[in-house]
Amino acid sequence: MTESETSLCRQKRKRKSPLLELTKPGLVFNPAVDIFETERELTCWLICRVVKAKDLKIDLKDNVLTLTADETPLEGPGEKDVIREYRTGTYYRQFFSFRHH
Repeated sequence: MTESETSLCRQKRKRKSPLLELTKPGLVFNPAVDIFETERELTCWLICRVVKAKDLKIDLKDNVLTLTADETPLEGPGEKDVIREYRTGTYYRQFFSFRHH
C-alpha cells in the first residue's frame, strides 16, 4: 500500500458520519468500486445492476468523492412482479481525500 493510500485509509477510519445523508426511503447498497487515477483523470468502476448512466451521480467536492445511483425498475409497462428475488434500492459510496488535479 502506498503512503497516499495509507493516509486515505487512516482518514476514512477517523470520519464517523458521512457528509451526505440519504433521506429517501428504501434500501441502500454499498457496491464494490475500483478507482484508478492518472495526472489528468479519475476512472471509477462501480458494480451496480440495472443503473442507467443518467441515474448515476458523481460529485467531487472538498476532496470528497461521492457516488450515488438509483436503480431503474426491471418491470416494463403493464408488468407486475410474479417472483422477485433481487432487491432494488439506491447505491451509495463515499471516499475522502481525493485531490483536484
